[in-house]
Amino acid sequence: MVWTGESAPTLVLQGDVPGGVAVTSLLARQAVRLFGSEERRRLRACAAPGCANYYLSGHGRRRWCSQTCGNRARVARFNDKQSSDAAR
Repeated sequence: MVWTGESAPTLVLQGDVPGGVAVTSLLARQAVRLFGSEERRRLRACAAPGCANYYLSGHGRRRWCSQTCGNRARVARFNDKQSSDAAR
């Protein structure tokens, strides 16, 4: 990445690299593109307890990174409600 301070940072790609380095480089380039664009505003943390994943939200209502996390969170909420109702 090159940044002269006079304009936005510019991504500069250099030569061939070994496989593992190429994958790491690709991930780094994609992260730079994401965080340097307006798309970064769509980045959300998964709301499921214990999940450390992030996702790009397509709309404002999505709360989980996957259907699995959403189902797990709903089941946990249901079980919590059932146990609190049973304690009454």
